[in-house]
Amino acid sequence: MYGFIFTIVPFAIPSNVAIAIVLFGLAYAMLSLVIQRRLSNPAKTRELQARIQALTSELNQMAKRNEDITEKQRELMPLMGESMRLQMKSMLVILPMFYAVYYGALPYIFGPLAFGGAVNLVVTSLNYTGLFFVTVLLSSLTMSFSMLAYDKRKAKVVATPSTSGGQ
Repeated sequence: MYGFIFTIVPFAIPSNVAIAIVLFGLAYAMLSLVIQRRLSNPAKTRELQARIQALTSELNQMAKRNEDITEKQRELMPLMGESMRLQMKSMLVILPMFYAVYYGALPYIFGPLAFGGAVNLVVTSLNYTGLFFVTVLLSSLTMSFSMLAYDKRKAKVVATPSTSGGQ
């Protein structure tokens, strides 16, 4: 009845290969985060998002008062476009790199070693490409949220005035 949850795999990926795949995934996630940080300019993105948020709240207030909002919309649209370009610029590098690794390097490096094998997890079993994908996904999310928290904390430190009275 519950046979679909657990699978029995006759061949397992050797543990040293599984560890290498996880390390390979972590290295890819770190590299993609560095590329994203270099290409997207987080400070400029934060500044644009603050301006967009301020304009959006002004638009909402104007709409509630039944005022003409076309001029504010014209001001908002280029900012939104620039924000999207800044955020997506790194994807032009990271996405092709992911496909090259996922469909090119992984089968070339790990295919013969892990062919037909899988790593049994609680819900399902993963082959070497699935293990790589899950590793990249989880580590990228963790790193991205950590960097987001770091950026917010850094922005608060910069925004608060210095309390030291030294000259």
